[in-house]
Amino acid sequence: MILLIEASPRKNGNGAYIAAKIFDRFKDKGVTRFRLSEMDFKDCLACRSCKKNDSVCITKDDMQKIYPFLLDADTIILISPSYYGFVNGEAKKFIDRLYCMKKADKTSRYKEGAKLVFLLTMGKGNRDRGNFTQEWLKQIADNSSLKFYGVSIPNCSFDNTDGALLKAEEVLMGVSFFGV
Repeated sequence: MILLIEASPRKNGNGAYIAAKIFDRFKDKGVTRFRLSEMDFKDCLACRSCKKNDSVCITKDDMQKIYPFLLDADTIILISPSYYGFVNGEAKKFIDRLYCMKKADKTSRYKEGAKLVFLLTMGKGNRDRGNFTQEWLKQIADNSSLKFYGVSIPNCSFDNTDGALLKAEEVLMGVSFFGV
């Protein structure tokens, strides 16, 4: 099962375009898609209830809809625009709420062999500007026993979809080679 998480607030933006391509390409493998901007979820409260009770987060919000899919996913695909050289606020909030996916004994709640694909759409033309963000999320994935594949997609500014249009097939091929 593939879990597709879209962090872009724009329904017709670069991330949405790439998410639609991914959804179409892999729909026969079972894709569930969530748009974070359409959900109501809170920040991690650092209450540590997930560790004390050895459970997923107890906060009652729309993240409760996503947790069962996180637990069952073979592949999680997260798409975020780059804001000031990092993930946007919705993606950061979502990632923070994944803290509960690590059990109290520090083992992972994710399926064994699960993968995280991270796609960062960037306004700048130099994909190296996404290296810091890619490395940051790779460390989180490694710490959570997730196999990681990340791609920064340049030339995806607010008024420019050239990067998404030009790189969509390359991204799909990379995701396919990663084993999705």
